[in-house]
Amino acid sequence: MIASLNIPRRALSVVALPDGVYAIGGYNGKDYLGTMERYDILTDKWTLCAQMNYPRCTLAAVSSNDCQYIYVLGGFDGKFLNVVERY
Repeated sequence: MIASLNIPRRALSVVALPDGVYAIGGYNGKDYLGTMERYDILTDKWTLCAQMNYPRCTLAAVSSNDCQYIYVLGGFDGKFLNVVERY
């Protein structure tokens, strides 16, 4: 059985990288989320990562070709966002 996220969320984006699966942003039914979590398949644990500058849901996220960065694009926080963040 896979462990549950630390922070329940919907309308998030997910990126898979060699070091784990990242759950990014989203909405918890009350707040837009600026949090990111990484799932480690070896330990079956979710770990909180660096906070985004802009909490958001319904965003897009992609990895760089070399899997060194995650780019988080756009989203919604009560209004549509036209920002990009790199992790």
